[in-house]
Amino acid sequence: MKHIILLLLLLSCNPAGFSQTGSRRSVSAHAKKAVGKTDAVSNGSKTDEVSNSSKADSVSNGSKADTALNLSGQRKQHVVLAARLTMQGDSLPDSEKMSDKKIAFYKKAIAIYEGIGDKRSKAAVLIKLSNVYLMGGQYQTMIDLLNNARRIYESIDYPEKEMDLEWLYERYEYGYLGKDNYTEALKYALQSVRIIEKYKDVSLKAFRIYNNVALLNSLLKRYDTQTYFLNKALPIARKFEQEKNDSIMVAQVLGNMVVSKIAQDKPAEAIAYLKKIGDRYPHANLGWRHFINKYYLQAYTESRQFDQAAKYYGLVVKQTSDLDKFHAHQTTNYNAIIKYLSATKQYDLAYKYLKINDTACRKNSQVDLLARNYLDWFHVDSLKGDYKTAIHHYQLSRVIEDSLINTKKASQLADLQIGYQTEKKDEDIRLKAQKILLLNKQAQYQHVSLLHEKSIRHFTFAGLVMLLLLLGISYNRYRLKKRTNLQLEAQQDDINAANSSLRHLNDSLQTLLREKEWLLKEIHHRVKNNLQIVISLLNTQSAYLKNQDALDAIRNSQHRMHAMSLIHQKLYQSDNMASIDMNVYIYELVEYLDESFKQDKKVTINLEISPVKLDVSQAVPLGLILNEAISNSIKYAFENQKSGRIIIRLEPMEEGQYLLCIADNGKGLPEGFDPYNTSSLGMSLMQGLSQQLEGDFLLENNNGLRVCVTFKAMQLIS
Repeated sequence: MKHIILLLLLLSCNPAGFSQTGSRRSVSAHAKKAVGKTDAVSNGSKTDEVSNSSKADSVSNGSKADTALNLSGQRKQHVVLAARLTMQGDSLPDSEKMSDKKIAFYKKAIAIYEGIGDKRSKAAVLIKLSNVYLMGGQYQTMIDLLNNARRIYESIDYPEKEMDLEWLYERYEYGYLGKDNYTEALKYALQSVRIIEKYKDVSLKAFRIYNNVALLNSLLKRYDTQTYFLNKALPIARKFEQEKNDSIMVAQVLGNMVVSKIAQDKPAEAIAYLKKIGDRYPHANLGWRHFINKYYLQAYTESRQFDQAAKYYGLVVKQTSDLDKFHAHQTTNYNAIIKYLSATKQYDLAYKYLKINDTACRKNSQVDLLARNYLDWFHVDSLKGDYKTAIHHYQLSRVIEDSLINTKKASQLADLQIGYQTEKKDEDIRLKAQKILLLNKQAQYQHVSLLHEKSIRHFTFAGLVMLLLLLGISYNRYRLKKRTNLQLEAQQDDINAANSSLRHLNDSLQTLLREKEWLLKEIHHRVKNNLQIVISLLNTQSAYLKNQDALDAIRNSQHRMHAMSLIHQKLYQSDNMASIDMNVYIYELVEYLDESFKQDKKVTINLEISPVKLDVSQAVPLGLILNEAISNSIKYAFENQKSGRIIIRLEPMEEGQYLLCIADNGKGLPEGFDPYNTSSLGMSLMQGLSQQLEGDFLLENNNGLRVCVTFKAMQLIS
């Protein structure tokens, strides 16, 4: 599907798109102006270049104005030559096979622009050159060229810069689409959207950009977002339809809506959009005829309107004769035919087209469509009752799909590696540029020194001696500098070797860290499973007990173990194994306890929990305190009441302190109750766990019972 979508994107571009804005006019405005003024200049007139060069050599050294004028004339000739080379490259047609001539023209133009320092024009031709590699399927080479152009744009500033960047982003979009990196392609497509919406652009270019973004979202199965951008493109298309009496753009948007609805299994809506297309599409266009008939057949088949589908079945079968039997575009026709035949139980005909489609996919290397064909084969086999063959075709489909997934992952890893190498290369270039700048400054300094020494030599012999002395010192410094440079180069080699060793060590440490994280998750998983086993054993044991106190003790133990088990479950399910999100944990614990104590009384539990993440060493005792307090409130607080309410609050205080309160509106504690002199295991547990938290434990009768714990949160390790 990738190459078809890529072709659709390229064909959706305005053929005149490279002559509308900024650097797309040709190369740059001043280059075009120069070409217009010097039509008499020959493309390959080396005689004129030699003549101009000899004139430049004969200019007097003292005539600075004449020298500047001659240099200006030479620059103009270079601009004209580069512009003509670019135009010659533009004049050659694009094709899937890359043109060596086109590449040569563009590379020569780039070299000239680099020589005269015209950065903007150089970046523009780099983008044109990248498009040649796009058509040839060399997507990484294309992206490397676009990266060079982007660095140039980042180094300069001019009013039309954003329009040139929009063109650059659109090229990035096609390059990453070719590499199946739809997310990265969408990132650059949205940058183009940002620019056109900033300038309130409603031109054909804006239509193309919205349409491209919609297509990318369909590849990512974001159909709502796709519809959003298609609805942005539709008003532009309707305006063009009214002004130019050309409805092809409206048909294109509606056609994309059809594809989206079919992908979402909404055939009725797809049929409605097909009817809206009506006669808007060019009937003489082979691609449009195939599109309309094929999707009518598919939509009517999926909506089980077989009488209507039969009409388009005949048209699609007939249109397969318009192309070679195994043409790359035939596979979508065959797919629609196969679905219709299997739905209408014409299995023998379905097998015929399955075999033809299999050959077509193989001949055109359409691996993704081959996997889909095997899946259709599996469905036909299943409907016919040939389950052994069905399983075989299903396995073939899965093998191909797994291979595609692995290939995509390998491509993404290669992108990451190339990105790293590109960044390293950029850093090396930057360091070399700094070094060259420093050497240029030193050379300028030496030149000034020599001129000064010459002037002194004309006055006195002493000046000559001084000049010789200075030359000797300069030579000595040159020798020292050369020796120093050799030492620096040796040190740089040592540093590079050390950096390589550090990278290998870092990779080893990353591997060990991943293994450690996996082991920690496995430990938490097993602890959680062991606690669940103990809970199940206690539950089994309770079935053999008749003593109510023993049963209550077992249930209390089960609740405490569940509170701890929930902690370990959260840890192994989370990417962060150092902390627990108390908001989620308390909610699930309360839900479990409320379900466990189902009673006739209506007890409402209100949660007022601030976003808090705690270390596991604090989350466990806090969960047990919550378990004891909530259990006691549900069991004992509302003995003589038909309903009750429990409020659980966890909120931050000053200096890293947190307050946990469990309050009910029940009967409260009896008068004279001493929490520190009681035989209650639950009360003793809450006091002991509060001490473990190094916090303050408080019981208070206030229209019910309030159990509060104030503690300081441990600092989390990131």
